[in-house]
Amino acid sequence: MTKQPELLNLVQATARGDQTAFKELYSLTSPNLFSVCLRMLKNKEWAEEVLQEAFVKVWHHASEYHEDRGNVSTWLTSIVRYRALDFLRAHKPAQSLDHTPHEPTSHEADPLNWMARGHPVLSIRSMGWRVRRSPASVLPT
Repeated sequence: MTKQPELLNLVQATARGDQTAFKELYSLTSPNLFSVCLRMLKNKEWAEEVLQEAFVKVWHHASEYHEDRGNVSTWLTSIVRYRALDFLRAHKPAQSLDHTPHEPTSHEADPLNWMARGHPVLSIRSMGWRVRRSPASVLPT
């Protein structure tokens, strides 16, 4: 396992634009970070893509690392985790048009017609809640 001082030196050198330090940082930390990506994404190609994006971010933002806020491994892991979450959000499957809610006709939307058919639960779609009463207790007396 790599020690914090060594990683800190590599991040500081990366912040100064040292490509050799960046390559060393990558070689020391990428196996563990790839595991994080793979666990989150469950797809090798996606994990590789996210890891690459994360290290591009590290290259551009290494100067933003602050030792007093946590160790380098934690900082790198958070970058990878947030990149993976962003990836999952961006690749979330779009909801199919087949799943659009049914718009009731005016006859279906009339609660008295609905209750008269014997439905024990009145669904108030526009408010997202349900009234659980027997039809007789809802009708005016």
